[in-house]
Amino acid sequence: MFSDVVSTRNSSDIEFVPAFLLGADSARLCRPEELALIESFLAMLSDPSSVEFSRFLRHESLLAPSEEQLTMRLDALRQGMRS
Repeated sequence: MFSDVVSTRNSSDIEFVPAFLLGADSARLCRPEELALIESFLAMLSDPSSVEFSRFLRHESLLAPSEEQLTMRLDALRQGMRS
């Protein structure tokens, strides 16, 4: 169903596969300076105590109702970018 890169990265939880694949596609499609921008954005969102994280969590509350799920989704995106 999914490519080998998904199964080799232990992304067996189907909920986080789209984030992983978005990261992988972004890494292939973006130039290095664009990836640096994405990485800096993800770094802002990585701290659950930050204002950015709480705003993003509030926005995503219908899709990712908990801090843990949002953190896991962001981690899957980051893993995809590094795959």
